[in-house]
Amino acid sequence: MTSEGKIESDVLNNGVMYFIDPVLNWTLVNAIKCLILEIQRKEPNTPIHLEVLQIIITSPSCPKTALSLCGHHILSLISRRKKNNLSSANFDHDKIHQAIGDVIGLQQADHIDALLGQGTNTSWRDQPRQALQDALAFARAGKGPFIDIERCLKVASPSRFLQLLWSQLVTSAGLGGSVESIKRFAIYVLTMPRPGPPLLPIFVNTVLPSLITLIDGEQSQEQAAQADLLHSIVSSLFTAAVSMEVAVRTVMGQQTPALGQHSSALARRLVTELRARKLSYTSNTLSQRLSSSPACVANFPVFMELSV
Repeated sequence: MTSEGKIESDVLNNGVMYFIDPVLNWTLVNAIKCLILEIQRKEPNTPIHLEVLQIIITSPSCPKTALSLCGHHILSLISRRKKNNLSSANFDHDKIHQAIGDVIGLQQADHIDALLGQGTNTSWRDQPRQALQDALAFARAGKGPFIDIERCLKVASPSRFLQLLWSQLVTSAGLGGSVESIKRFAIYVLTMPRPGPPLLPIFVNTVLPSLITLIDGEQSQEQAAQADLLHSIVSSLFTAAVSMEVAVRTVMGQQTPALGQHSSALARRLVTELRARKLSYTSNTLSQRLSSSPACVANFPVFMELSV
């Protein structure tokens, strides 16, 4: 420590490098996200946080996987700082952008920058819809999609955002491309742990029942296509949710729901909802397919009740 009570640069660097060492660098995803949240909370008085973040991002030992998973969060931070005319000698925006671009591709990093800066060209109410359209266009093209969910939820309520997600999934499926990539994007949005309200329980408990009613009102051909898409997403969603819970419990010993509510409770709620809709085409389709899926029944025996 210096006489002013500040951490000396060498001491700081040595401490940070300890976590960048291969023994611990697998923990850096959460470390980077926590640093970004702390910077956003305390700006502009965050020189140490910014310096630590730059050391991590630009270190050759920082796993590319960590930068790939956190890249859009980092680029969002840079964009916000530029808009607010914030600068720091300890945080070189161009250097950070280059480090992210080296991992995800400079073209995609530039595209993300353009999306983050589109506020002046798109009505603020339409930004979540536009963000979903852009992300799904990338998914259909076989590229890694980007979406700033936290930003979308500042504009739209979680339920409204999830309704927009469904409408864009249906539109995107009709435009061609890989339905599998569209489904993976939906699973990512619904099951990736992040700050803010958990989206999975809101989707299953609130939005899904309304989607069943919506699909039941479609023409027969469109009804069948949308019911197929909904089943594909729901079955994969529960598999992803239970896998996430097991991973969090194994690594962190955390017993509280990783996604806001235990997947078993959500499955029970879904079964109750589907059994209450005996005359619904969409509900019957979901019931038949979930109860006949070995993977779904193995993870959630409650789905067997749908075959009765």
